[in-house]
Amino acid sequence: MKLAAIILAAGQSKRFGRENKLMHSVGGEPLLGRVLGAFEGIGLCDLVVVTGHERERIEPLIRDCGARSVFNPEYAEGMGGSLACGVRSLDGSELDGVLVCLGDLPGMNGGLVRQVVAGFEAALGRRVVQPTYLGRRGHPVCFPSRCFEQLRSLAGDWGAREVLKAEGERVLLLEVGEDGCVRDMDTP
Repeated sequence: MKLAAIILAAGQSKRFGRENKLMHSVGGEPLLGRVLGAFEGIGLCDLVVVTGHERERIEPLIRDCGARSVFNPEYAEGMGGSLACGVRSLDGSELDGVLVCLGDLPGMNGGLVRQVVAGFEAALGRRVVQPTYLGRRGHPVCFPSRCFEQLRSLAGDWGAREVLKAEGERVLLLEVGEDGCVRDMDTP
């Protein structure tokens, strides 16, 4: 299957304090670099990082990781607009789906990403696949191409919740054995 990934890295890190949490060192590397590393070797057609706050600090890291950045000038309005900005930047005509992931998940790893991709492929690219840990929904979420139009029209701070709600029981919840899909970094 032909997949792209969008990493959301536009937020202002307000709950984290003065430091931009995406640049915070985790295991000797910036948090965002760690998340991007989880998507290496997956065979993606495109890896997009949506930037906003402090983009001048984040974009060099993105280039070093082989991804491309897309700036959302309206990043302060919320995650929905950043996700829409990322999806609009894709050449969706050739894609079967897109993985969407937050940029602040220190436990994100390639194994989690591969599990979601395997679930998406097993569902023949027809269902949204979302990992869960102990019943709690996490990331990355893989959306089939039929959801692209809805994702492109998102706005505000709701992210893809409305798309997931509209998909209802068609969402394949994939229980994984580690908390890296749900544990974010909101406090230093």
